[in-house]
Amino acid sequence: MGILKLENIELMLEDAKETLKQLQVSKEIDPTTAELIQLTKEQIEELEEMKKELSE
Repeated sequence: MGILKLENIELMLEDAKETLKQLQVSKEIDPTTAELIQLTKEQIEELEEMKKELSE
């Protein structure tokens, strides 16, 4: 079950990184997009920490 959970986290991490790329493409970033970028970065950090904990 730990492997399945790790795979899910890895998929969510990939999705979050792709979302971040898409959000950062715009030349002009409005306050809402800037907030989404920050939240996505925080989500990536949390997912990477969860992945690290499950890998140990």
